[in-house]
Amino acid sequence: MKHQWPIEKHAAALGVPGVKVTFATFNGPDATNDALLSGAVDIVSGGPPGLLDGALIQQILDDPPNIYSVTPLASTKWTGFLYWVGRSKVNAASWKDLFWQEIWDLPGN
Repeated sequence: MKHQWPIEKHAAALGVPGVKVTFATFNGPDATNDALLSGAVDIVSGGPPGLLDGALIQQILDDPPNIYSVTPLASTKWTGFLYWVGRSKVNAASWKDLFWQEIWDLPGN
């Protein structure tokens, strides 16, 4: 997957050129959490490397029913559901309650 560049290609096709993706391997959940909390990474994926098949990820990204976006989509639907079933104590009023102020000018929902 590192050499197929699907994330960069999709971001550029959506009008966001220059997205940089770096793949890193962590030695456990503590290191992963530390990287997230320190701001060293934005997204992590856990699990055995064999489950992260590049061809499968490309197939998912290319499937028309799946919408790949660099902005949040349907966030309040999910948070409303989690609040309704009791998995969240707070019901977000807006997607902006969940994301960084730097992206508030983007068309999220």
